[in-house]
Amino acid sequence: MNKIVQEIKRLEKSSETTEFFDKYFSEIIALFFTKIFVRLNIHPNLVSMLSAICGVYGGYLLYFRNVFINLFGILFIFLSNVFDNSDGQVARDSGKASDFGRVIDGICDAFVYISVYFFISLRLSGDVIPFTNGVTFGFMIWPIAFIAGYCQKLQAAMADYFRILYLYFKKGLRKKDFDLSCNLKAELKSCRKFTKKFFYLYFYHSYTKDQENHTPRTLKMLLRMQNIRDKGDNFSEKERMYYLSRARKYCIYPRLLGFHIKSIILYVLVLIKCYVLYFPIVVLVFGTVNIIMVNKFEKLSLDFYNFLGEQHAENQ
Repeated sequence: MNKIVQEIKRLEKSSETTEFFDKYFSEIIALFFTKIFVRLNIHPNLVSMLSAICGVYGGYLLYFRNVFINLFGILFIFLSNVFDNSDGQVARDSGKASDFGRVIDGICDAFVYISVYFFISLRLSGDVIPFTNGVTFGFMIWPIAFIAGYCQKLQAAMADYFRILYLYFKKGLRKKDFDLSCNLKAELKSCRKFTKKFFYLYFYHSYTKDQENHTPRTLKMLLRMQNIRDKGDNFSEKERMYYLSRARKYCIYPRLLGFHIKSIILYVLVLIKCYVLYFPIVVLVFGTVNIIMVNKFEKLSLDFYNFLGEQHAENQ
């Protein structure tokens, strides 16, 4: 068991940003598949696609009004998450981690979410609205699902942003570990069109730009850091720990907005036939968690921005 724990720690990105259920359950199962995939020399992008296939099929099985079929749907969605953990482990263990692979992983995750939302909405469209005299949701469910889906996409993007930002500081503020949309845009303009790198940069730039639009203080902090680095100055351990020690206590929020808590809530609601509550829970409950998370990290970014100004005596 100790060997398994040590192997997981070697392959995981950070214990502070890893979800509880991942750390103590799904990553242990994922490690078993990872060993098989590495031994068979299977590319991590293929593992990501396998994750998408399982997740999309699992979402489809949630459409049926049969508990046993729904249980198989839950199993396939769980396997999707196991393979989603495994693709990263395979990439790190085999040395095949790449920016393009990260985009493929994100696209595959999106297909899973779209499948779940589509088939749950399709199922709900024929359901009677509570406290009405036989009126069904019909077409009305689709704009509700769209709003909830957008909120879940935003929550996932913000959690990913602050998770990567934390890892950026933890790994020692290496330039290659964090990207700004302005730098990606410049690289995109110089890239030959319709190549693999072009499509990667196009999607990655759009994704990063959307994250920055919701976190102006964090962007301001990162631009100041880039300006300091461009002047040839280095960041001290004191500066790195200033941010890291304060951000560590906020890592609970990205974990709360991760895959498993929402999935467990969805599974329970489907099995007890109260899945109509899932969309408002995503919008209201997890939306509130997202707002709290962004506000806390934004406040920290502003504090660190001012701290850097004092340390490097920049002109305000």
